[in-house]
Amino acid sequence: MLALWLLLCLAIPSLADATSYYVHATNGDDSSAGTTAANAWRTIAKVNASSFSPGDTIYFARGETWREELIVPDSGTSGNYVTFDAYGAGALPIISGADVKANSAFSADSGFAYSASYSLIANGSMMVWENGVRLTSRASQALVQANPGSFYLTGSTLYVSATDGSDIRSNGKVYEVPGRTVGVYTNRQDFTKIRFLHVVQTSGDDTTYGGIVVSGSDNIVEYVESHDHRRHAVQILSETGINGNRNIVQYSDLYDTWGTLVISVFQQNVATVTCADNIIRYNDIYGGTVDTNSGLLTIHGADGTHQVLRTRIYGNRLHDSLSANQAIQFYDVVGVRFYGNWVYGTFSSNPIYTKTRGSGVFIMANFINMAGVGANIDAMFLQDISGTRVLHNIFYGQNGRWAVRFHTNATNGLVRNNIFHTVSKVINVDASAQSGFIMDWNNASDITSGATWGKWGATEYTFANWKTNSSQDANTTEVDPQLPSINATNWPASNLFVPRTSPMFHAGQHAQGARDARGRRYYMGGRPTIGPFEYGSGDPAGTRVAR
Repeated sequence: MLALWLLLCLAIPSLADATSYYVHATNGDDSSAGTTAANAWRTIAKVNASSFSPGDTIYFARGETWREELIVPDSGTSGNYVTFDAYGAGALPIISGADVKANSAFSADSGFAYSASYSLIANGSMMVWENGVRLTSRASQALVQANPGSFYLTGSTLYVSATDGSDIRSNGKVYEVPGRTVGVYTNRQDFTKIRFLHVVQTSGDDTTYGGIVVSGSDNIVEYVESHDHRRHAVQILSETGINGNRNIVQYSDLYDTWGTLVISVFQQNVATVTCADNIIRYNDIYGGTVDTNSGLLTIHGADGTHQVLRTRIYGNRLHDSLSANQAIQFYDVVGVRFYGNWVYGTFSSNPIYTKTRGSGVFIMANFINMAGVGANIDAMFLQDISGTRVLHNIFYGQNGRWAVRFHTNATNGLVRNNIFHTVSKVINVDASAQSGFIMDWNNASDITSGATWGKWGATEYTFANWKTNSSQDANTTEVDPQLPSINATNWPASNLFVPRTSPMFHAGQHAQGARDARGRRYYMGGRPTIGPFEYGSGDPAGTRVAR
């Protein structure tokens, strides 16, 4: 027995054998051991070239900046991650994809413009930052000369004008140009943690991946801030020969990408690998209010054969997207669960959108404020994917368009146990989506008398006529749901959980697969509740993480 116990002890890695390493961009030295803060390494290149064992942690000094790519060299094991973290006091350590262009490198041109020599990086997209703020791309040298706060690259000559029209050579401002296409890459490793890092300003084109790229399985990205990327702030993906499974992105601030969506989960067109069972939870995800290309979230496969499987997205705040493309996208997916999220702010396109191929999309117990959705834009536009279920959500406000729209070939849809509060146009079902469609046991509170409720095929109906002509919503009521509080100007400050005293409590109808705002099985005895309900307490969307 003693011999067996000794063998088991030897077979299980011990955290007592784990090593901590330290990196300090100003005071470090790559020739040092790196195992204490006093003899820290200096560069990320040293980290990339080193070997690490399961349980090891590599700490980056707070308040420091590295203009390098972090390429994770080794995997951890279950329970013994290779971790990249922060130490010390102050701001999160910064990993920047941009390089500084010295003020002295510029020469006077004409008008507001100054010129410098610069060649764009391979697979790069051009951008210039002034004190961390993006300048405006112009189409000619003459336009930069005439417009402060802009740039133009032709060949290897870069023209830049300061935002205040000042002399770039002497104004003391910091100008940055693209230096790298990726900030952090897990490099096909498994069981790694990326924590408390601030990743900014990568400038890759559409063949690259962005700020934090998670390739491999069982990795965790948490408590990070990632923004100002041409591509995604965080991307999870499969690669040739490498699954992208069971990764988690949580408790992070992710925002303001200037070429595409903030988060991507992507199954590439490669054989024998999967992108499955990934989780996006408790993040603050937003596009900002400047660029028109910053969508929020995309879960997508390469085609009908290579689909993303069983992604869970919950407890996030998703807000403010001026992208001309849809803000939250699901396509070529199977088994998406989108629940307990707050969706609000200004939108220039559909906040939630499905398309192409897939099945099993559940949109449940979310808090959706339509007031900031642009005119003539449907809040939820569902097409192509069959069997989409819209359950236990609250829709608030109106913009003159539809809260939920089932469009081309989105058959077998189910809309049940939702609250539509102060929403005039609720549901639009295209003729090609009517097969198998069911809508009932909802709540229609505070509807304007005589207003349009639904559209069935080509015809719009009031609530009463909708019931008759579509044969839907026979059990939907118009009573006050008695929600605790609605704060339309600060949507996440609202308390929209249905209280036990509400007439909506246990007033709905069962829907297979439904979950509450924290993902637990929705029915714990009795009939289900109409609207968002949580068996417990707390804010499912969390808050921005204090760092």
